[in-house]
Amino acid sequence: MRNSGKTKPPGTNPSGTSPLISRFLEMMAAERGAAKNSLLAYGRDLADYVAELSRMGTTPASATSQQIRDYLAGLEAQGMASRTAARRLSAIRQFHGFLHSEGMSQHNPALIVESPKLDRPLPTVLSPGEIDALLRTSAAEASTANGPQAFKAWRLCCLVTLLAATGLRVSELVSLTRR
Repeated sequence: MRNSGKTKPPGTNPSGTSPLISRFLEMMAAERGAAKNSLLAYGRDLADYVAELSRMGTTPASATSQQIRDYLAGLEAQGMASRTAARRLSAIRQFHGFLHSEGMSQHNPALIVESPKLDRPLPTVLSPGEIDALLRTSAAEASTANGPQAFKAWRLCCLVTLLAATGLRVSELVSLTRR
């Protein structure tokens, strides 16, 4: 999908960016204060998108929601991370919104395109040895604490034991109420 750089899509300026993309980037810089690196990323992402639309035989002004979905499916087939594809879709949505607001297209076809599902990382868990060490340490601290610190140390020991025994999340533990 990416342009090799040897040939530029029709209607591009000398830097390889289409005039529509250039106008969009100027608006992003002037009206939204987009940072230089953001503008560069938008420019690359949109140049790739517009080149793919050209290969599909269409223009940004006449692109359909299905063509945007096809573009995203192509990115997925190439192994692009879903987070990167979602960022590209965000740029495409903003670009089509700009085209619509400037009267260059009838509607924004990207609005009804669903974002790629983002992978959620699995939570990290302690090993059984780490849990044992944590339980031993909290019990040792509680048994040697004196005065007002003893109550806090035993309370912490109870909380750690409850977490280890039940598998509760910390947020679930702190939201428990007395009945």
